[in-house]
Amino acid sequence: MIAILLATYNGAKFIKRQLDSVINQSHKDWQLYIRDDGSKDKTVEIIQDYALLNNRIHLINDNLGNLGCRNQFLHLLRIIDADYYMFCDQDDVWLVDKIEKSLTRIQELEKRNPNKPILVGSDCHMCGPNLEVINQSCWDHLRIDPKKFLTYNGICVYPFITGASMILNRAARDIIPPIPAGLPKNRPMYDWWVLIQVYKHGIVDLLEEPTRYYRQHNNNVSGGIEKLNNSYWHKLRHIKKIIEANKTRAKVLTAIGYRPMIKYWFFKAVYLCKMMNYKHSKK
Repeated sequence: MIAILLATYNGAKFIKRQLDSVINQSHKDWQLYIRDDGSKDKTVEIIQDYALLNNRIHLINDNLGNLGCRNQFLHLLRIIDADYYMFCDQDDVWLVDKIEKSLTRIQELEKRNPNKPILVGSDCHMCGPNLEVINQSCWDHLRIDPKKFLTYNGICVYPFITGASMILNRAARDIIPPIPAGLPKNRPMYDWWVLIQVYKHGIVDLLEEPTRYYRQHNNNVSGGIEKLNNSYWHKLRHIKKIIEANKTRAKVLTAIGYRPMIKYWFFKAVYLCKMMNYKHSKK
C-alpha cells in the first residue's frame, strides 16, 4: 500500500485539480493522508467533501496547531504506516501514471537490494500559475544533469530531487531521524533532510522522466515564481538574497557533520560550473 502525504495551507485555489489527479491515477492501491495547517480559506471544506466521496482520502485531525510545511510532512511520515510513501504538494497536478511508474522503479531496485532504504526521484514539467508549461523538464530548466549531480556533495549543495517527486520505501522511512532542534533557525526543508539521510544510509535513484506538473506561483512555500526566471542576470540582481540563503544552508550542513564550511562553498562552485557547462555538454 502506498501512503500519499499531503500538507495543506490555504490551498483552495488549486487543490481540487491535485486531488482529482490523485484519484485518477492508473494505480489504485493508495491512501491519501492530509493534514491542514490552519487554513483560513475553504481548503478544509474541499477536502471534507472529497473525503465523503472517496474512502481512500483521510483528513488528519489533531491538536498540534500550526506546524509549518517542513514539520507537517515529517509528522505525517512518522505517524502513517505503509509499504511506500509519496509526498504531494497542494498546487501541483500529477500525471496519470505517476504512482505506477514510480512504484515499478522502486520495486525493481528492491529486488536487487532487499531490505535496503531506497528513494527514487523523478523529473517534472515546470509550469506557470495556470499550468502553462515553461519547460518540459525541471532539471533541464535548472541546467542540472541529474546523473552528474547525484552524489553526496551534489545533493548537499543542490538538492534537485524535491519532495513531491519522491517515492521511498518503509526501510527508508525508518532510518530518517527527527531534525535536531539545535540547528540554525532556517532548518532544512523536509525533502532535503529526507534525501540526505537516505543517500547516506541507502540508495537514491532516478526516474528520468516527468511525473507531475510543478506549478510555480507567488505563494509557493519553496521555489516560487522566481524559479521561472533562471537567467544569470536575474540571479545577479538577487545576489544578496542568494548569498544569505547559501550561508544558512552551509551552517545547517556544518551542524550535521558536513565539515568544514569551506567544503560547501568549494562544491557549490564545482556544481555551479557544471550548470554553466550544461547546455554545451548536452550537444
